[in-house]
Amino acid sequence: MVARPREYLYLGGMLSSGASIIFWLHFESAIFGGSPSLFMFDVYFGLLVLVGYMLVDTEEIIEKAHLGDNTWTM
Repeated sequence: MVARPREYLYLGGMLSSGASIIFWLHFESAIFGGSPSLFMFDVYFGLLVLVGYMLVDTEEIIEKAHLGDNTWTM
């Protein structure tokens, strides 16, 4: 809430790339057999991507509220 306006809205592309990397690493691990270090990288990098998506979504909610869009539709 104290960040500059629209500072984190543009991370979505990088986060999607990170999710793609996680998918392909998991796919490779399932086919060729994975190592424990690759699994730990997958877990922690996945956690980092998840936190990034939470940051972007929170920024979008704040931006919509700031612009006066108070419709909460699902």
